[in-house]
Formats: sequence, structure tokens, C-alpha cells
Amino acid sequence: MRLAGAWLAAGALCAALGTTGRAHAHGSHGKVIRGVVTYQRLCASCHGASGQGDGPRAADALSRPVDLTTIAERYGGFDRRTVAGWIAGAASAAAHGDPEQPVWKDPALRFQPNGEIPLRLDELLDYLEHLQGRGDGLE
Repeated sequence: MRLAGAWLAAGALCAALGTTGRAHAHGSHGKVIRGVVTYQRLCASCHGASGQGDGPRAADALSRPVDLTTIAERYGGFDRRTVAGWIAGAASAAAHGDPEQPVWKDPALRFQPNGEIPLRLDELLDYLEHLQGRGDGLE
């Protein structure tokens, strides 16, 4: 069921991106769509399908998950390395758990030993960057 939701979200994103012909100034359509799939699989349960912090598990958290559609607005831009650090556990995001064992338990989202951002995390960043300034995530 969760995979079906991810494919529906990816389809909606394809339709939305098709109207502009590109995915803003970041990433290719394919990277953004793969980022949607990763987001739906690992992030949407807390951050919500739209990225606004209203996922079904949000009520279980001690504090409401952040609205991911306003990162650029709140921080004066979308710094990919900083956001990657929040996701990968290199920076403080207590709700994501211990950096060695984050809540999603996906090693493909961890920084490489040389500090490079892995492909799956890069794709997720493309999608999160795409969300900036969009109230519903897929408009």
C-alpha cells in the first residue's frame, strides 16, 4: 500500500513538472521523482505527504515534525549540505535519532566516509528543494 502511494505521488509530481518542462534549477525529473519515492517511504509518515509536518505519526512525536516546505524561507535559502546533515544525522535533529542508527535505518542516506552526499540522499534533497515555497508539495 505504501509503495502504491509513492507511485501516485510520483505520478502527480510528473504531471506537475510536465507543465513547466523542468524541475526548477535543481536535479533532473528522474532524480526528483526518485526523491519523492524515498520521501514517501522514509519521511512522509512523520512529515506528511505534503511535507508540512502533518503525517500520521506526527501525533506520536514529542514535538510536531517541521514543515519541510518552508526550509528556504526560514533559513534564508536551501543549503543542501545543512539539510543533508539534518537528514543524515550529522547535525542536530533529535527526532531522527542517533546518527549511527537513525529512525529510518537506511544506510543509503548516510554521508560517505569522504563526506560526499550519497545518490539517494541527493535525490531526496532535490525533492525537498522542489518543495520550497509550495504549500502542498506537488503543485
